[in-house]
Amino acid sequence: MAEVHKDTSAEHTTEDECYDHRKEQRQLIMARREEKGLQKPSKNLDTKKRKGRGPTKSLGKHTLMTLDYDDLGQPCGKWRQKYAMQVGICMHKLSILHSWKEVPETLKKMIWEDTMNQFNIPNDEAKKDLFLSAVAQRFRDFKAKLVSGWITKRRKVGGTKKKKIYDEGATPYSEASQGTSFEDPSKLPYQIWRHITVEEWYAFVKQKTTPEAIAYGSKNSANAKARKHYHHLGAQSYGQARESWMYNHYPTIASTTTLGTSSTTTVAQRQPDRALDWWCSMHGVDAKGQRVIPDPATKADS
Repeated sequence: MAEVHKDTSAEHTTEDECYDHRKEQRQLIMARREEKGLQKPSKNLDTKKRKGRGPTKSLGKHTLMTLDYDDLGQPCGKWRQKYAMQVGICMHKLSILHSWKEVPETLKKMIWEDTMNQFNIPNDEAKKDLFLSAVAQRFRDFKAKLVSGWITKRRKVGGTKKKKIYDEGATPYSEASQGTSFEDPSKLPYQIWRHITVEEWYAFVKQKTTPEAIAYGSKNSANAKARKHYHHLGAQSYGQARESWMYNHYPTIASTTTLGTSSTTTVAQRQPDRALDWWCSMHGVDAKGQRVIPDPATKADS
């Protein structure tokens, strides 16, 4: 009997086509699932962002913060940097046309009570004075920067790496706006800091270009140039620097204790002291690791 050869090529072709079709269907279904999986979280993120955005006029609205103080009564601990940011926020609430003495007492009271509530600070007069003193110093430094950078032009106006002035949804006094100001030489201060109005800026220029103001500024500039020694803290606070000083050449204080009625013992102790903090800040460290005050006359020309 002759063998019958069945042509199976058509069947193979049909099976391959079905396999390819099923493969394409699976890929399409997986792609749709991945697309849905990617879209769903992004939708939730957008919703969360919309809920969290809006004007924020101060720090710590959603976080419980308790500011700590060291043995010298200075802010320290976890929330010290947030506290420093709050000082800057409060400074921006003041008009540059005022001196610190001219700032209304009601405004000073308001910014202190706001800070006190945010950082759970006891209503202590010493802590209040410390806070207002920090705001006053920041306020004076800011106005001096405006004068030297844009009026007398003794200081070269330069930028920082953070070119974004205000984050989206931030107000001039919000946390998002702090530390992001960018000194663009082609812009005037009211174009950089939103809390300064055009009218305030030109009134400030007029205020600082009177003969009395020019003479006062020249005197202060001459005094600054005559200064020979500077502190070596950099961007650190005394509290931050003290942590390293305590382990490296921090001076000791001799304390005397009485044992019984006739004997006394002198013990050298390392403990925080304002005078010693200043001493350390004014001293550099030489090649031998010893603290010395650098002599400007021996400084090599760069």
